[in-house]
Amino acid sequence: MIEEIKVDKLLLSYIMKPGKKGPSYYFNIPTTYIRDGHINPKKTYRIYLEELKDGKL
Repeated sequence: MIEEIKVDKLLLSYIMKPGKKGPSYYFNIPTTYIRDGHINPKKTYRIYLEELKDGKL
């Protein structure tokens, strides 16, 4: 099952642009996110970005 999560500014800073392998985005996710329980590395996530409004998510 694919879970959806919202991302905050800290996680947005780790986004890399898609490469030649396809349209997927690649993330360097900090281990603190995994340790704090925000992200379970054994699950698949669909991450979506909200539009920035006044510079805020």
